[in-house]
Amino acid sequence: MSSLFRRQRKEEPRSDEAKSAVRHPLRELCGDDEMYYVACRSLYLEPNKQLPNVPVEDMFSDAEKTLKNGENSRAFWKFRMAFDKAVYEVTRREEERARYTRMAKESISKALTAAERLKAEGRIVPGLEEYANALSILDKRLDEFIGVATHYYFEGPHR
Repeated sequence: MSSLFRRQRKEEPRSDEAKSAVRHPLRELCGDDEMYYVACRSLYLEPNKQLPNVPVEDMFSDAEKTLKNGENSRAFWKFRMAFDKAVYEVTRREEERARYTRMAKESISKALTAAERLKAEGRIVPGLEEYANALSILDKRLDEFIGVATHYYFEGPHR
């Protein structure tokens, strides 16, 4: 009797088949899973609208003040946003590439410092820890990431 009321399950494609059927331009740009993991957390579809309309220097100094005040969690997110803005500026301003790359590196370093303090205090939360892991990858592969970001912002799916 109970079999009369059961719905038949539709056959779902296996995960391997589903993955190969969907094209991911960002994944293709990145080349490997580690870079894709980082790019998914740092690139914006509409950076002009999503990133603050504030100079990177101001964002960085505000984050430094927050870190000095001992607000490690807020400082982490502010440095993270300063990093994202610096990377975006690198892609837009070729003549100032070195300056914005340096600011991106400094933002990574300070954000990781704030994350380490939070970890030592036992106050690091999963979302923040995930972004801290992404930043530690970026610390090692920043130049490669800037290349991916440049292609993404000028040729990505949002263009």
